[in-house]
Amino acid sequence: MNAGHEPPLRLRGGRVETVELLADPPFGLVHDHQYRVQPLPLQAGDRLMFLTDGMLERNASNVDIRTLMVEGADMHPREAVQHVVLALLQATEGELRDDATAMCVDWHGGPPRQRATDSGADR
Repeated sequence: MNAGHEPPLRLRGGRVETVELLADPPFGLVHDHQYRVQPLPLQAGDRLMFLTDGMLERNASNVDIRTLMVEGADMHPREAVQHVVLALLQATEGELRDDATAMCVDWHGGPPRQRATDSGADR
């Protein structure tokens, strides 16, 4: 599901790609909107970086997030986020014009399961 966020970046095999998702309106803007659940194509070893728009705005545009992701590929996800955030703060001299949030997730894979993310916990 993408509710008005920037699409996530996926690091796979040393290359960073944008994971294109269909965008729905931001939460709370449209009453009774049916948000779409979409597949997120992952392979074991993939890393995802989720960023708010504040990480990518004009005053942060000098920061090459993709290069930072590749540089931080061997870091723990927590350190990979710190690596990106510190570069952003340095490039903007600590003056962000919007919220700036990053989340990094490593996918280790696993066996297929009957439960789907759109089915809830009572299935």
